Amino acid sequence: MGNPGKREGRKKVLFSADDFGASRGVNQGTVEAFRKGPVRRASILATGLDLEGAARLAEESPGLQVGLHFSLSLGRPLSEGGRFLAGGGRTFPPLERVLVRALAGRLDPRAVREEMEAQWEALLQVGFAPLHLDGHQHVHLFPGVLQALSAFLEDHRLERVRLLGEPLLLPPRRRLLPRLLLSRFSRRAEEVLAERGVLGKERAVGLCLWQAPDLEGAAKTLLQALPPGEWEVFTHPRYPDPDFDALDPETRKGPDPGRRELELLTRPSFLDWLRDQGFLREDPPGNAPSGPTTGSGACPGSS
Repeated sequence: MGNPGKREGRKKVLFSADDFGASRGVNQGTVEAFRKGPVRRASILATGLDLEGAARLAEESPGLQVGLHFSLSLGRPLSEGGRFLAGGGRTFPPLERVLVRALAGRLDPRAVREEMEAQWEALLQVGFAPLHLDGHQHVHLFPGVLQALSAFLEDHRLERVRLLGEPLLLPPRRRLLPRLLLSRFSRRAEEVLAERGVLGKERAVGLCLWQAPDLEGAAKTLLQALPPGEWEVFTHPRYPDPDFDALDPETRKGPDPGRRELELLTRPSFLDWLRDQGFLREDPPGNAPSGPTTGSGACPGSS
């Protein structure tokens, strides 16, 4: 019968890693998934705890594409507008509060634009040359944020802005409510991006993989079910570290999904499967620094 992935020929898949810059554990996991795995793109969390460390590692990883992972729900605001959106707090509120305000029309696009500019500038200050933009928990698609993004694109030239393409019928059928809501947001964003000339063919998937009990099975099911086209599979590889746990307490609720994703993305048998299916068109660069010994559960160099 032949290989279905190779037979289709028109299915192009790129793996990306979100939250680069959030912490040392995230930075090490992202670079390892690039050097030993299929990740070729990283989205940088300017509001994280180790932006400078991410910049150093990226400089040592030629070929890793980078962009802004805009946040309103994790980390510290970088502008007066951001502090206004955070209600005067030192950190951004949880996603649920941001979503409620967005649906109620209570996200001020001017404040969002100011924070977006500040996060973009933070990347430039440490030497990044961002080529794309997406959002932590996809906030860049939210009402209020989308208006700010439209204005932002008047002044900044980007290669791409992430749009989601994960319809409810696409297996595995997990996390259906967020997929439904974000699909609606994404369709509205297509109109805005088309007006700004940055509407590309690529669509992103990965919502169904987050905390999947059988992560490898879910990933294979998703990749085989994708129709022909250009696809981004967003992931969150990381080594466990207490700094990230403090930054995002949600990670402590159950098994660590970032550690599991890193293990899968660097698993030789999974990489062999990706090659056989035609999803991995070049070998990882290699030369990754040694990670922790099996079972240590620690970020390299952490104490």
